[in-house]
Amino acid sequence: MRLDLDSIDWASLTHAYGSAEDVPGLIRDLRSSDAEVRSAAMYELYGNIYHQGTRYEASAYAVPFLLELLADPATPARHEVIQLLSCLAVGYTPYDIPASGFPIAEIRNDMAQVPEETWRRWSQAMKDWYEVVRT
Repeated sequence: MRLDLDSIDWASLTHAYGSAEDVPGLIRDLRSSDAEVRSAAMYELYGNIYHQGTRYEASAYAVPFLLELLADPATPARHEVIQLLSCLAVGYTPYDIPASGFPIAEIRNDMAQVPEETWRRWSQAMKDWYEVVRT
């Protein structure tokens, strides 16, 4: 991985079951050539960083590493990483989204109402956060 999983103090972060010290190993296991190892890791990640639709402190720290896995064509079963990321982003599994779909037009309209200064603050906060995670 280009990003260093070990640069994060995972033990100080929390997820659904307490310390997130297991998260880097689980993320590494998503690259395994063994489907059972990947499946077990994905099951654990859904259970701890996305437990019943809830996201945790460790969830946000896991995202850049999941995105890196997704960008690497050598990562097996990338579609499963996409699904986990979409659940982390939206807060619902595909099975929980209403038959009418995700209200993207409504959300876009709501986002269009956000003042430009707020967008700048959010963007800067995200850049600052990414720099902390990256270093």
